[in-house]
Amino acid sequence: MEALRAIRSAVPTFESVTEDEAKSHLRIARSNEDHHDDLVRLIQQSRENFERDTDYVIATGTYIVKLSEWPIGDCIELPVRPVSSITSIAYLDTAGVSQTMSSGDYSLNTYGSRHKVQLGYGETWPTIRGWENDITITFVAGYASRSVVPANIKQACLLEIARLFENRGDSIKDEPTGKAYERIVSRYARSSYP
Repeated sequence: MEALRAIRSAVPTFESVTEDEAKSHLRIARSNEDHHDDLVRLIQQSRENFERDTDYVIATGTYIVKLSEWPIGDCIELPVRPVSSITSIAYLDTAGVSQTMSSGDYSLNTYGSRHKVQLGYGETWPTIRGWENDITITFVAGYASRSVVPANIKQACLLEIARLFENRGDSIKDEPTGKAYERIVSRYARSSYP
């Protein structure tokens, strides 16, 4: 089965850190608005970098994964985490008619480093038409609010903001904030990082 890719259905409603937190970390006075546009962009970029590097979703959102076939086993590993719920699993049957699996036929398995759709005991995957993207899994992933984002993740984002802020010119150098970010990210990183 090919590597799955999750598509976010809407932009995040919050970032991992506030502009004031970024200013404090960078030792910029709260009243100083000289770097406002840069900080807004860098806060977003730091979240996007962390999410890309680790497959962890910071701000909760709805995601869609498309598959062309069911897995050979009884579970489907989802490409992002933490997953809080499966909204639906829809598929096209052999007649090309859209069907939705009963939520009693599967469960969300969040045990371990990867979150999975787990087929229920004694259940089998439905027969599908066999065309590309016949299966659509819709699920919710991420943290519900900034206040519940783990401190390590916030710290990684602040370190990445500092690295990006310090290197706004043409070249990026590997300074201490970059190494500290790498150490934190390695705790959360997907197996193929970097």
